[in-house]
Amino acid sequence: MPSAKKPFVSVGIPTLGRGQILLNTIHMVLAQGYELFEVIVADQSLEHNKKFLAKLKGLKTDRRLRYFFVAPKSLPAARNFILKKAKGELIIFIDDDVQLKKDFISTHVHEHLRHPEVSVIAGRVEQKGLPLSDSPLYFNKYGLPQGTFNCPNSGPCEDFPGGNHSVRTSVLKKIGGYHTAYKKDAVREESDTSHRLHEAGFNMFYSAEASAVHLSVGHGGSRIYKVQFDSLRFYINDLLFMLRTVRLRYLPISIFKRARIYTGGPFGRRFKRAGIFLAGFITALWLLIFERKSYPAREVRGR
Repeated sequence: MPSAKKPFVSVGIPTLGRGQILLNTIHMVLAQGYELFEVIVADQSLEHNKKFLAKLKGLKTDRRLRYFFVAPKSLPAARNFILKKAKGELIIFIDDDVQLKKDFISTHVHEHLRHPEVSVIAGRVEQKGLPLSDSPLYFNKYGLPQGTFNCPNSGPCEDFPGGNHSVRTSVLKKIGGYHTAYKKDAVREESDTSHRLHEAGFNMFYSAEASAVHLSVGHGGSRIYKVQFDSLRFYINDLLFMLRTVRLRYLPISIFKRARIYTGGPFGRRFKRAGIFLAGFITALWLLIFERKSYPAREVRGR
């Protein structure tokens, strides 16, 4: 990417079941100091109240905003829809419930220009309850997470947060975007993409300066509301990620370590979690074998 040229940027916001908080996020993006950008929203909720729609209509007068209602409900499919619509040389994905500084886009662009050898900038995520770590999130040889994206130290990295990362659009298209086998909460979908980017030879850089505050509001979205280790969908997505990314020789130990970590607690709960773990593993194996291709999101009429 030539350093003398400022690239056009697409900011992508996949969203589901949000209201005013989404509008606040869009306002913050439209108020950015960077000039060359568009905002693409892929809304999977399909229905909103009249007050929201009235406010949205006012926002749509800004031609930089492109708002689509899409189906089916799938975070990675919504990302791929945005990727397909994007006009930018760079695409920045953010969550729909974040707070951004006015130089957020400029910082991502600056980091790409400063590090032309990298294809992805992973941004810092500040969130209540998320501990500081010495290194940004990465996965060890057993596919288990280490560190967090609330890290004050910039440097080369191996992963990026789904709610704050920028990628060269052509590179993301080259590897096929995001894999839709990760459903519901879509845990690990961004890490799967990170892994495929690394396998294809593309480099990443973690920038503590390109930060976003994740509000983690208690409604809407696709997150898990109960303890993760009691959720079948968490097991399916996490074990699918393990099967897709961990080398065969490390798989037995990886399965053992996960079972030991995830099925802890009182005896009754451990027994229940062991059953969910087994069901998750069988489902993940089925997805690995039979769901090799991603399915597309399509534009629908929302109201």
